[in-house]
Amino acid sequence: MAILEGSLGAIEACADALWVGAGAGFAFSSPITFHLVEDRDVFSQITGQTLDRLTRVAYVAASVAAGAAFVRSVLGDGSRENDLARASANLAAICLFRYHQRAIVPAMAETQRSMGGFREVAEDDPRRIAYRALHKRSTRVFGGALLLGMGALALAAFRAVD
Repeated sequence: MAILEGSLGAIEACADALWVGAGAGFAFSSPITFHLVEDRDVFSQITGQTLDRLTRVAYVAASVAAGAAFVRSVLGDGSRENDLARASANLAAICLFRYHQRAIVPAMAETQRSMGGFREVAEDDPRRIAYRALHKRSTRVFGGALLLGMGALALAAFRAVD
């Protein structure tokens, strides 16, 4: 039983590290890319495709981590609250990613299409202002998902020392 529980812990940690690390890497590299890529429409395409792939990885990896944490809560010997909290954090992150992909990203794409391109629209144009508001929401939702993932990793570390 201890081998199974340890194996599940390793699977969970690797799955969480994968999606949280990828998300953090994106979050830290995106501002750098923004300053290097002068064409905002190209930058938007790069960002959209990267987020799409990253979200797919996060769906799978966070689901694996949540499942492993849940199974550990059933098999475990007293860390059930911690296990369930980690599973819940991963499931909540999946919900945030889903909201991001289903509500925010399409609205950003539609707003961008309505502008015809960032170069064609003045900074004070209502569509540009709406796009910036959507970007701000995107950043908050994506950041919230990452914080949940980091919380799950921290809880896993606490469980390991229990």
